[in-house]
Amino acid sequence: MKLAVGRSAACAMFLLGSASPVAAQEKWAPWLELGGFYGSSDTSRGEAVLWVPLAQGATSLLFGEMRGKLFEDDMREGNFALGYRQMSSGGWNLGFWGGYDIRESQFGNTFRQLTGGIEALSDRWDFRANAYLPLNDSENLFRASSFVTTAPVLEFTGSTIGLVTNTTTTTISQDELALWGIDAEIGAKLYATPLDLPGPRHELRVYAGAYHFDHPDLPDSLTGPRLRAEWRVDEILGEWDGSRLTFEGEYSHDDLRDDRFEIGARLRLPFGAEGRSAYASRALTAQERRMSEGLERDTDIVTDTRTTSTTTDSTATEAVEDAETGVRFDRVATVDATGDLTTTSSTAGANSLIIANGDAGALVGEHTIEGAQTLMGAGSTIEVRGTTSGTVMAFTAEGSRPTFQPSAGAGGDQVVLNTASDTHVTGINIAGATSSAYPMIYGIVLADGSDNVLIDDVDIRTLTASGIFIGEDSSDVTVRNSSFFDLGRIVGNTYGGILIRDRARDITLTNLEMSGVFTGIFFGRNSEATLSDSTIHGANGSGLALVIRGDATVSFTGLTVSGAFDQTISFFGGNILVIDAGTGGTTVAGTGNTIAPGTTHTNAFCDSGSWNGSFEFDGTTYTDADC
Repeated sequence: MKLAVGRSAACAMFLLGSASPVAAQEKWAPWLELGGFYGSSDTSRGEAVLWVPLAQGATSLLFGEMRGKLFEDDMREGNFALGYRQMSSGGWNLGFWGGYDIRESQFGNTFRQLTGGIEALSDRWDFRANAYLPLNDSENLFRASSFVTTAPVLEFTGSTIGLVTNTTTTTISQDELALWGIDAEIGAKLYATPLDLPGPRHELRVYAGAYHFDHPDLPDSLTGPRLRAEWRVDEILGEWDGSRLTFEGEYSHDDLRDDRFEIGARLRLPFGAEGRSAYASRALTAQERRMSEGLERDTDIVTDTRTTSTTTDSTATEAVEDAETGVRFDRVATVDATGDLTTTSSTAGANSLIIANGDAGALVGEHTIEGAQTLMGAGSTIEVRGTTSGTVMAFTAEGSRPTFQPSAGAGGDQVVLNTASDTHVTGINIAGATSSAYPMIYGIVLADGSDNVLIDDVDIRTLTASGIFIGEDSSDVTVRNSSFFDLGRIVGNTYGGILIRDRARDITLTNLEMSGVFTGIFFGRNSEATLSDSTIHGANGSGLALVIRGDATVSFTGLTVSGAFDQTISFFGGNILVIDAGTGGTTVAGTGNTIAPGTTHTNAFCDSGSWNGSFEFDGTTYTDADC
């Protein structure tokens, strides 16, 4: 930037100098003025001015002026102007000028502006007005932002659910501003020594004016008075015609910068063609001498700084997913007895949360939910997780816990609720009837090959078939915190609480309560399951607590079997049975119940296949016991 200002100044000096006429008869010669000023508020500066006539006639003058200024704090400025003056009758010189300014501020910013003015000068009076228009009026000095983000809040609105966070952003910015403005002044000569006296001539001139500078981003303008005075000593160098020493003082005031003072001195040195003495300064009239006055204008591009603080609030909604199954909830749908769950689920599609509300009564008939969905009953709670942040929060649906019922008198088998992979069912009741007039009625049926399924907090009762049916080749299925009552009790029906079909793997059953079931849990061939912290209670002295088909692997811990069963555990050959006492122990309990064959249990452990071996339970070794 410094190099650019220097080059601009050099070019301007060359052009102005080369354009200057050199004819001996010319009235007005170029001059160079050097000065120094001391000012309050860091306005002290050194200054050099080159004034050059470009074209002149007997009563007219086209001139150029270039100023270079060096302020405190390494601030620099250059002013380039082109002016015209015309002598008129009555002793007045009328003129106008236009210019270009460039300034390098103390902060290293570069500002440019256009300037211009009009003037009327006589021997005694001065009238002038100027205007200043920045070409770039703002440069940033500093900007920093801080962020405060609230803890996420789970919001459910209409068909959407998400984690909502509010972020407050506070931005502090400091800018350097260049101000547009105007100024004007009136001056008067109060004292002067006569022209015919030998030696230096003295003049006292005083000026009164005002200025107004402003910027849209400043709270207040810079508006106020300006007073200044000049004591001029012409021909200060006796042999140097036109030389001048000027002492100057200035005072200004505005609300933003308060009082400001400036004092200084300037030495003017004319130069030009040979024969200049023919038009020596004393040979010119008072009106002619005023034609070579320098331009009077504001000393610099007026700048100021502004510090602002802005605060903005933004809200972001993060998508959530089922924390258990990982299914994202792109939408939420609701259904009650006045609607149809199957239609609602199909319309919502995958990645949906379905809320069933029992306020309008039971939901009757067969129902199906699509894969990659969560069905939750109103009044129940699930955990959702932010898909980006991983934040886990509880969501409770408003309303009453729903009950699903089969259609009375419908022919053929019925399934109250069909499900598929990536589903989560929680917070519902399923209830039917035990009358033999009903067909086979299942509670929840998982299609063959289902994967990633959670059934939680369901209450299933009074159905003629199994409460939960897990299809073949299913995997990663969990049933927990659920109750099963009066299931599979039609004559000839061997189903009951939970039926696990062949090759179902990674099946987890925990915290289950079964009572009045014909068969508690049926494990199909080649299935793998874990059963823990559960109670199975028989009712009528027939049926089986656990049925384990061939080549199944089942682990027990914390299991209590009570009541009356024909067979407690029935094997069909090739099984692996693991009984882990665990923290709560595994017991076969109930008044009058024994592990060995007795009056209540015909066979405690029944080998219906070709299993040969023994296992130890509570210190007693049991061997093959054919049923």
